[in-house]
Amino acid sequence: MTDQIMKKCVRCNKSTAHAQMSTPIGIHILLTFLTFGVWIFFWVFNITGRKPQFRCTECGSVDK
Repeated sequence: MTDQIMKKCVRCNKSTAHAQMSTPIGIHILLTFLTFGVWIFFWVFNITGRKPQFRCTECGSVDK
């Protein structure tokens, strides 16, 4: 699954689409049930431990 936003790229210096890959929530719910709730700790760590990084679809630069 991909999330997209329009924003100004720092390298291209123009307004372009920026995309970010995201994991479907259904996979996390399924893994939580299959591991009897153990997976929820990894899921929460993954959500709180990372910042969203959107990549420019024109030049490929990552906005920090």
